[in-house]
Amino acid sequence: MKRLNGFLYFLSAFIATGILLLFIVSPLRLYKSVWNGYRIAAFPSAVNIEPYLSAVDESEITGIASGLGISNRFSFLGTIGHERFPFTGTGRYARWFSDDGSEYRFFYIPYISLFKYLSFYFSLYGKRVPFFLEAAIPYAPIQGILALILFIYCIAGSRKKLLFFAAAFSFVCYAFCIKSSLSPATALLSILTAAYWLEALENELAIPWKQLKERIKHNIFMLILPSVSLLTASIGGLVPFCFFLLSLLLSASMLFSVYSFLQLKESHWEQYRQHPSLKLFAMHPQSWAQFWNTRYAITTTILTGCLLLVSAVMPLVFSTNRLSPAVNKLNVPQPVSSRPIPFTDSGFFTVQTLRPQDYLPDLSNYIEDCWYTAVLPYLNVHEPLPPLTPGTQIRFDSFYEDSSGKLHREEKILYTFDTIFILRTLQHERLALLPLEKMLIAQTCFTAAAYRPLHLYTFSPLLSFFIILGTLLFPGVLIIMGRIR
Repeated sequence: MKRLNGFLYFLSAFIATGILLLFIVSPLRLYKSVWNGYRIAAFPSAVNIEPYLSAVDESEITGIASGLGISNRFSFLGTIGHERFPFTGTGRYARWFSDDGSEYRFFYIPYISLFKYLSFYFSLYGKRVPFFLEAAIPYAPIQGILALILFIYCIAGSRKKLLFFAAAFSFVCYAFCIKSSLSPATALLSILTAAYWLEALENELAIPWKQLKERIKHNIFMLILPSVSLLTASIGGLVPFCFFLLSLLLSASMLFSVYSFLQLKESHWEQYRQHPSLKLFAMHPQSWAQFWNTRYAITTTILTGCLLLVSAVMPLVFSTNRLSPAVNKLNVPQPVSSRPIPFTDSGFFTVQTLRPQDYLPDLSNYIEDCWYTAVLPYLNVHEPLPPLTPGTQIRFDSFYEDSSGKLHREEKILYTFDTIFILRTLQHERLALLPLEKMLIAQTCFTAAAYRPLHLYTFSPLLSFFIILGTLLFPGVLIIMGRIR
């Protein structure tokens, strides 16, 4: 039996560690930015662009890719026109900076630091203009801080601090890692549930199953609190609900590990006692006030209600989606594949095969334009423009006369389309004037792009109203029912 208990102890610790790592890593995959190192800002095409440019200047952000720099992309091509050259038309290139219906304009903002990001956000916020700004980080720090406040307060007042830490810590992780309209409410109610149950079950007493059933029977909130948490998690969506279940598993694993450790510690000290200690249990109380300090219960419940109010109001006041009328989806240029394609000649042709029909001009188009700009003076204007193939070379015949007066022909290779040409093109000084190409280079590989839906985080005022209403009713009902009993 001891071996089995030891195995279960280490198994629960292993499961807890695995789930904790999953909570840390998952947001990096679920909520990563569309373009590495950049954030998308969107605003209606019909509004004046000046306030947005003013916000850029005030936040001192440089290198923003916008439709205002389209002419720079084609300035080096000159006035050369030859069949299908240049490969990138200005109309196709301009699609990078608006949605497919031209209702919204896009800026691609370099993410330099959180301070500059917040400076840009509050500058736009102060100008009272409609905008959407892609989230700066994959985590949800504000709602995590709200959960952490309640967690610290409860652990400070709990009689079983170590057990409470094990039971409630997973819900703080849930609040930090899951972006959802209801995830802060779910986390706060779950932390309150952990505090309520531990005070009911772990008040220095050992409670058998029969007494547990009696306590639940006479204290209905022992069932209501976890039921409300489960309900809010399920309403929030499939992903938040699945992670809530993981939070419960993490909580159970940590609680079992800590409880097993405390039992082993108690068993060890029991060997050195002259008389075995008595394990007492209380008869089922008629009210939660009989096993929970009334003052602590009231202050914890009121604090939970206040934090719920804040969690309901904050998304309405400080939201990154301030478009009007509100939209929950935008079609924005996005990578069509996460497959890394290196900046090589083989990668150049690979990315062209992966393009969808509605693709947007990418770095391979830019490299093509640079290639034909360089080689057009050496091509026969009476022949069709030759397509690029692996190892394409531009050869030029030169003649020289030797000492005997005899002419000789010498064939020179002027240009070779290979990895060296691609890398030199991507390191050219003209890229300082092409922020969109710099963004594509920052992805560290060839990336095909096309319009794809980007789902925006929205918070319904109606949902906020119900959270606030429930928050106002919840503490009063809890206290009144406790007093009546």
